[in-house]
Amino acid sequence: MLKKATAKTTVHAVMLKENDVTLFLHGACHVFALALHEHFGYSLFLLHDLATGHPKNATHVYCRFDDAHSVDVVGIASEQTALTELGWSGPKYRRTEVSPRELESYFTTSDGGGLYADPEFFAAAQKRAQALIAKFKDHYSGRILKVIPGMSRMQSASPQELRKMFE
Repeated sequence: MLKKATAKTTVHAVMLKENDVTLFLHGACHVFALALHEHFGYSLFLLHDLATGHPKNATHVYCRFDDAHSVDVVGIASEQTALTELGWSGPKYRRTEVSPRELESYFTTSDGGGLYADPEFFAAAQKRAQALIAKFKDHYSGRILKVIPGMSRMQSASPQELRKMFE
C-alpha cells in the first residue's frame, strides 16, 4: 500500500520507497518507458484519459514491442491485456505515439497533471529502471516472451490508493 506524503516528505521520496512494479506502473512509467526506448529503440506510447479534459493528462506511458504487444516493467504482453489489467481500456482512453521530446512536454515538477519529473526523482527512478532492464534484459528484449517472475500488473496500487498519496 502506498504511504501518504506529509509536509516532512516530498512526493518523490514517498514514490521512490515503493516497489519497482508500483513505481514504474504508477508514478514513473514514463521514466521506465524512456529507459526501454533508449536501450531497445522501442516506440513510446502515451495513454490519455479523455474524461479528465486536462491537456497534459497522461494516464500511462509504455512501449510497443510489436503491433500487438506492449512492454513495461512487468515484461511483454498483449497490449490490450496489459491495459485491461491496469484498468485503462475502453473508449475513454486514447493511445498516442510520442517522441522523447514530445513526452518531455508532459513533464512537471508538481502533482495534479502531467508526468512527474523532479530532477532528483527522475535521476533516482532512471537508475532503478536501468538496473532492472540490465537484470531482466532477456524479458525486455523479447528473448523471453512472458512476464517477469514475481511481477504482475494486478499487484500494483489501485487508483484510489494513488489518489490518497496526494491528499
